[in-house]
Amino acid sequence: MITENIDVAQVVLYVFWIFFVGLIYWLRREDRREGYPLETDNPRKVGLAANILIPPPKTFLRPDGSEYRAPNAERDLRPMKSERTAAAAGSTHEPVGDPLLSGVGPASFTEREKHPELTREGHIAIVPLRADESYDISAGPDPRGWDVVGADGEVAGTVKDLWVDRAEMLVRYVEVELPAEGEDAAEGAAAEAKKRVEEEAAAKKAEEEAAAEEEASEEEAAEEEADEAAAEKAEESDEAADEKAEDEGTAEEEVAADEEESDEAADEDESDEDADEEESDEAADEDESDEAEGADEDESAEEEAAEAPVSEAPVSAPMAARGTRLVPIQTVLVQKRSRSVQMEAVKAAQLAHAPTLASAEQVTLDEEERVVAFFAGARLYADPKNLGPVV
Repeated sequence: MITENIDVAQVVLYVFWIFFVGLIYWLRREDRREGYPLETDNPRKVGLAANILIPPPKTFLRPDGSEYRAPNAERDLRPMKSERTAAAAGSTHEPVGDPLLSGVGPASFTEREKHPELTREGHIAIVPLRADESYDISAGPDPRGWDVVGADGEVAGTVKDLWVDRAEMLVRYVEVELPAEGEDAAEGAAAEAKKRVEEEAAAKKAEEEAAAEEEASEEEAAEEEADEAAAEKAEESDEAADEKAEDEGTAEEEVAADEEESDEAADEDESDEDADEEESDEAADEDESDEAEGADEDESAEEEAAEAPVSEAPVSAPMAARGTRLVPIQTVLVQKRSRSVQMEAVKAAQLAHAPTLASAEQVTLDEEERVVAFFAGARLYADPKNLGPVV
C-alpha cells in the first residue's frame, strides 16, 4: 500500500498498460519500414508521407559490406502492362499482352538488386552443377537428359542441368534446353534481356560522366581561385614598388649618395623578384605536371576498375542465345517411371517466353524474381479456363 487509494499492484498494472501500448505503437511503425507510404492507384501518386506510423529512416549493414536505408524515397515507376476494369479506385487490373510477363496478379514481381545471392563466405549461392563439381545428386534420380513435358502433354525440351543452392544444399532450378524451334520463338525474350543489360550499362555510363563533369568543374573553380590569388599578389607587389619609388625620390633630393645606394638596392630587389617569379613559374609547371600525371593515373585506375570482373563466375553467353530456360523446382514433378520432368502449369510452347538470364553461369536476384513470377502467373494465366468461374 503506497497511499490510502493507491497500492503497488495498481501502479504495476498501469505501468504494464503503458508499456503494452508503446510496444504496439513501435511494432506498427516498424512493419511500415518498407512498402510505405502507399500510393493511390487513380491517379498514381504518393499518399500522406508524414504519417505518424511511418518510422524514421534507418541504415542497415549487409554482410557484403553494403548499406541499405529504409524507409527511402524510391518508387516503382515501371509502366504497368495492364488496364483498369473500371474507373473507381481499387478496381482490378487486367493484363495487357502476354499475361505471364505482365507483372500483374500472381505474375507480379518487385525490382531487386542486379547481383547474385551470396553465401556467408562471399561465394555465389546458386550455380549449375557443372560450375561446382563438388556437388552431386545424392537422393532420387538424376533427371539430366530427360524430357521436359508441359502441362499440355507436349515435350518442351530436355533437362540440361540442375542449379543448386550451395547455402541451403537444395536444388533450386531445372535448366531446360529448348529445341531448335523453341530458340526461334525465344528471339523476343532474348532481345528483351539484351535491352535490359544495355540500359543498365547506359545508366552506369551516365553516372560516370556526371562524376567526371563534377570533378572538372571543381578543378576549374580551383584554377580560378589560384588566378585570383596571383592577381592580388601582383597588385600588392606593384603598390609596394610605387611606395618604394616615392621614398627613393625623396632620398634623391636630400642626398645624391643615398640615391646611388637606393638604385643599387632597387636593382637587387628587381633581380630577387625576377628570381622569385622564375621559381614560382617552375613550381606552377611542376604542379601542372603533377596534376596531369595524377589525372592520367586516375583515368587508368578507372579503366582498370571498369575492366575488372564483378563476380567470381566467368562471363558467358546469355542464356537466351544458348536456348535454355530456368524452371523452379517447385513447379515440376520428376517422373521416375517415364523418365521425364512434368511442368504443372506452363505449356510447352509457353516455356520459350520465360525470362532469360544475362549469364549462363549465374542468376541475379532480379532475374530470380522475374523467373518465379512467370511460373507463378502460369498458375492462373497459362490456361484461359482458369480465369472463368469454377462450378
